This record gives sequence, C-alpha cells and structure tokens, in this order.
Amino acid sequence: MFQKVKFYNGKNLKGWLQFLEELSKDNATGILLFIAEETPFDYKKIQPLLKKMKTIVVGGVFPAVIYDGSLYKQGVVGCAFKSPISIEVIKNLSKFNGSFPEKILSKNIESVLILNDGWADNNPCL
Repeated sequence: MFQKVKFYNGKNLKGWLQFLEELSKDNATGILLFIAEETPFDYKKIQPLLKKMKTIVVGGVFPAVIYDGSLYKQGVVGCAFKSPISIEVIKNLSKFNGSFPEKILSKNIESVLILNDGWADNNPCL
C-alpha cells in the first residue's frame, strides 16, 4: 500500500516543504498525513504548499501518532502511496446504513482505509 513512511516534527514551514517533496518522490500516487494535535503548525501557512503538490494529499489530526514504535504528541507521519488511490467522502454519516456506494466497490480495489471522526454519530456501522 505504501512505498515509504516518514516522520517530521512539523515545526517549521521550510521543513514541511522538504517533507512533502520527499514523500512525493518516486511517482507517489498520493500522500496520507497523520498529524499529532500538539504539533506547532499553522494550517493557513501550510495549505498553499498542499495545493501546489502534484499528487493528492489527505489526512487528519489525531491525539498522537506512532512512528517506529514510539508515540509522539507532536509530529507528523507521512505515508506515500505506491498504488493508484481514490478518495471518497461519505456524507451524512449519521444516516449511513453500513453499505458502501456501488461506485466505491465496483472499482478494482485491493485495500480500503477508512478515517472517520470518532465523535460522529453512527460509527458502529463502519
């Protein structure tokens, strides 16, 4: 699923650029970011970097991240995909009945990764 996994402390803008460029090398088809919630970053400053990327960048903020067997309350784990990816959003999770839309399942899928808001209604259906 991933061609590389890297860790970055997330502390400065220049470092973010280098981190994202390193993840996007070798024809990465997408980048998944797990950001620990105490990471000192300003999304408004990072957003332009993300928009300039030539590959899809997705992710979220979590209480902590795990990298190489260690738990971090500050930092970012970046995962570069090696296979084609597709991003789908399930809207109105509170009304989700547990059946994925046919457009998702009709594709030749090897793996499914689901990220959802832990505070959202109807999580047991996932």
